[in-house]
Amino acid sequence: SFLGSLEDWAAAKGAYGLIEHDKAPLSMESLLEPHSAATLSRMAAEARVLLPQDSSGLNYSGLKATTGLGPLGENKGRGLWLHSTLAYRPDGVPLGVLDAHCWARPEEPGNATPRGRNAKSIDQKESVRWLEQLHNAAAAARRMPQTQVVVMTDREGDLYELHDAVGLGPPNLHTLIRAQHDRNLEGHRKLWEFMAGVPCAGTRTIEVPRRRGQGARQATVEIRFSPVTIRAPEAGVKKGWPPLQLWALQVREPDPPEGLEAIDWMLLSDLPIADAEQAWERVEWYRCRWGIEEWHRVIKTGCHAERREFKTAEHLMRVLAFDLIIAW
Repeated sequence: SFLGSLEDWAAAKGAYGLIEHDKAPLSMESLLEPHSAATLSRMAAEARVLLPQDSSGLNYSGLKATTGLGPLGENKGRGLWLHSTLAYRPDGVPLGVLDAHCWARPEEPGNATPRGRNAKSIDQKESVRWLEQLHNAAAAARRMPQTQVVVMTDREGDLYELHDAVGLGPPNLHTLIRAQHDRNLEGHRKLWEFMAGVPCAGTRTIEVPRRRGQGARQATVEIRFSPVTIRAPEAGVKKGWPPLQLWALQVREPDPPEGLEAIDWMLLSDLPIADAEQAWERVEWYRCRWGIEEWHRVIKTGCHAERREFKTAEHLMRVLAFDLIIAW
């Protein structure tokens, strides 16, 4: 709490006064702006920067009188959603928070269907946040043409629009995205079926961080890579979009320990892969993506952001700006 963090009640009262100020043009974005500028400076000093982006829900169900909150989905209570982009060096050192957006999800109509959602353009969906932060990464890349900028996402970011948009960015902007969809390829093949027929390019033992109740462990995995041409989904506004030339990279654990889920990553990138060494390099990049999940954990269990108590969602977002920086 502010009272526990600051020297006396006068300082804590001043902090609450800042967060609850009713006239100053304060927002989470404006409070983060100086930190993001410093992050850009650190990025510009590097030859390559990895930018994982991800979403996380913040549960404020106990704040019954707080206005501006929304559903977290699947009966998980009420709160806010946070979508952020962090900057990392390829060796895993975090350089700062590049971008963050927080919002309350509107109440969902009871008759919403997957078909109805697929018919919408991406700017009508919540998933537009992935594309917006890619555009912000592109703006950063233009300011530092000497730095290679690689945007990374987990399976939720496997959007055809995202694969397509990277080609419109500057030449030093690239993507490395874990595939969720078994996409249609040119030649009437499916992605997973096609990659199963690609020869193994080598095996290696990698460190796997803890996840979903599983402790950290080592895994011996096989790697395969190949150029692929993916076709646009035959749904909604994407019908008739041109096919995209990408590189697919599959990391698969053929013999996982009994009772544990096997490693199986299908990664898609616009960056060519010349040999097995480059393929393993991409795998090491993707392993840095776990850093953003650890950062979410620090926000919640280190900074205790979900224990904050304010009267409005806007005030919760303002104080969250400081927690994001402290968690970094």
